Amino acid sequence: MEAVGVTGERLAPLLAREHVAWLDEVRVELGPAQAGTAGAWTRWHAIRYLEGAFVSRVSRERELVNAVARDLSDADQVQLWALGELLEVLPAYLAHLVGLCHRAGDFGEVTARITSALGRWCRTSERAVGPVSLESVPAAIQSSFGWTTTEAVGAA
Repeated sequence: MEAVGVTGERLAPLLAREHVAWLDEVRVELGPAQAGTAGAWTRWHAIRYLEGAFVSRVSRERELVNAVARDLSDADQVQLWALGELLEVLPAYLAHLVGLCHRAGDFGEVTARITSALGRWCRTSERAVGPVSLESVPAAIQSSFGWTTTEAVGAA
């Protein structure tokens, strides 16, 4: 399909779809590790996910927000910046919690904070960034999300 029909497409449906998938992915990766019966290796796997794929996803989302910042209110920019910082810093902090994979309670507390911050990020970015036009997003960032013209038209 051509770009015809994409004009005026908003980010809301695209972000909502991204966030549902991301939240599901986090539940799959962290859920088993948060169970009281989980072993150290299960928690270790979850920590590796948080330090790798999760952080990459946060960076990509923050790039999107930075790219459309001119279309956001000052309050939304500040809130998304703070939430983005939390989502970057908390996983980085995991490396300093020696033996975290052996301490179920501490692991559960830290990952609950991360998932809470992620939920807030998703809700806030969908509200603030959702109304922004897809055309406002640089092509490289659209591509990093896998948003093609055909997908955008189909998501409308």
